[in-house]
Amino acid sequence: GAAALVVWIVAAWAAACGLRGRRHRTAASAPAAATRAGSSGSQSGAGWLWGAKFAQSCRSDKYLPGLDMARMVASIHIVLGHLYAKGALPPCGETHTSPHCVHGDNYLFSWGFTWVPWFFMLSGFVRTHARLNAAEITQLEPPLTFAHRCLGKLYPMYALGLVVATAVTVSRGRPLPYWYESAAQYALVQSWVPWLAETPLQTQCWFISCLFPYWLLFGCCYRNLVLRITTAGRAWCALALLCLLPWISFVAPAAWEESPPDWYADHHTGALRDDPGAGLSIGVATLKFNPLCYFHVFVSGMVLARLRDLAKAGRGGGASLSAALVCLRCGATLGYITLLLVFGLRDLRPESAKISARLTI
Repeated sequence: GAAALVVWIVAAWAAACGLRGRRHRTAASAPAAATRAGSSGSQSGAGWLWGAKFAQSCRSDKYLPGLDMARMVASIHIVLGHLYAKGALPPCGETHTSPHCVHGDNYLFSWGFTWVPWFFMLSGFVRTHARLNAAEITQLEPPLTFAHRCLGKLYPMYALGLVVATAVTVSRGRPLPYWYESAAQYALVQSWVPWLAETPLQTQCWFISCLFPYWLLFGCCYRNLVLRITTAGRAWCALALLCLLPWISFVAPAAWEESPPDWYADHHTGALRDDPGAGLSIGVATLKFNPLCYFHVFVSGMVLARLRDLAKAGRGGGASLSAALVCLRCGATLGYITLLLVFGLRDLRPESAKISARLTI
């Protein structure tokens, strides 16, 4: 079953990449098509201007094909991480009953959860990159229009997944969530409330309820932060400040001498349904799911896109610009090598990894 699921994901991503590449080629040929149409006189003056603006807004600079493979690897690792946590990947599932098992030959799969915040960063990066490469970089859609347009690509499949999960639960004779838990999931507000974040249906889709408020705030952050960053040095400073925020996940547990590194281990998925007043579970669920805990990750993606844009334009000068150029050329390779080492070597596992690895950038 796990192998079939992985094959299905690879096939889906291959199809998506093919469609994306087709759109990319269409967008790349749009300027030439608009020019030919204008020179032949087959369009009116207003139509030619509209076609030229459309072609210019669909420049191929918006498409980043290098991200396709990263998306595929991240998606597969997330799925394997969920299977690992459920004990469905032997030998961990055969020899250990704890969902936090970090032993066995499948240790690499235990890190699948770390890619979810990466997708938050990627969302901010891609949308800012597209905006910075548009014909008019200062023109923005109304927040609700922009958020609805972004959500329209995800919500139909998300809602269908909830319906299918409900049908499967009923067919197996298992109890359904309370009506308000299901309503919160359909309304995409479950991540805001710790008691609703770990409902039995589609728990793994909690991240969508985080993305919607991020998209609502995209225009505000873009206008008041991204466009105000005019040099590579300022971009580096903004990234440094954003990276400092999640270090509280290291400092706070260390303030208590008796606090073990895995202080969150007593919490298990669904614990708040059994004991709604459990303080530890409330704190863990908040850190794991609340959109406020990941907003800095989304914004860091926006700032990173701005840094890339400034580096391409050569704005900044000095060491900050040189560092940006080095990161653009070698950063991804070094980053993936570092991730592979951390994911594969237990000695490099950071303290409080289940929380700190989620919140850090």
